[in-house]
Amino acid sequence: MNEAHDGRGVRGDVLLVPRRDFLILGSAAAVGAVAVNGLAQGSTAPSAAGTSLSLGYAEGTIDELCAADASRALSSAARLGNAHHLGSAARLRVAGIVRAGSGREEAVDLDVIYRLAEVDQPVPVHAWSAREAGIGASSATSCLVPVSSSSPLTVSMNAKLTPSWQALMAQRFFGAKAPATAVKATADIRRDGVYFIAVPATGQGEPNWSSVRVVAPANGKLPRLEQTTLLGSKPVSFDYIVVAAERA
Repeated sequence: MNEAHDGRGVRGDVLLVPRRDFLILGSAAAVGAVAVNGLAQGSTAPSAAGTSLSLGYAEGTIDELCAADASRALSSAARLGNAHHLGSAARLRVAGIVRAGSGREEAVDLDVIYRLAEVDQPVPVHAWSAREAGIGASSATSCLVPVSSSSPLTVSMNAKLTPSWQALMAQRFFGAKAPATAVKATADIRRDGVYFIAVPATGQGEPNWSSVRVVAPANGKLPRLEQTTLLGSKPVSFDYIVVAAERA
């Protein structure tokens, strides 16, 4: 038997570790497991390659949602179909962004895609942006866009994502693959209503919009999103941009 006075050593085939060291190692392993598992579960999150935006949808206007007495269920905008309901011109209003309060403020740019007969390729026109913490965001803005069934109103989001602490821990201690830190995604908007554009943090997957409800804000500015769970409702864990589309 070879055993040290501080509790370290080997007794038979068993490695002896002091209780304090055991707790430290166990905590590190747990953090690593959570981080690596979180990265694996977040494999459906947007990557540097172009992909589709995840949009929640509610009928009505932003003012109506802010003044509503009761919460309202959202649906995924992807389920609205491809039918065109905006006539020959649409107005897109970008009301602002709601942060999830995670301490990581993702830098986001939102463009509107114009399709003009004189130009062969779609033209992105900068509409709104939100920068990192301390720099702020653009004011609410709106733009008028010519649209048709063949040339829908299209929005494009470019986001620079800040890695979560789980992702950083997994990279540093367990050699996990770094998650994508940039998003470029687009979506077509073909119907009047309010849209909530998800800006997921690094490693987050697409929101389950059917479990999300929109409620009136306490400050009267932007509608809030809450996630419905078995234990009740809580604010969603992702940032989101609030935009409204209407026939012009």
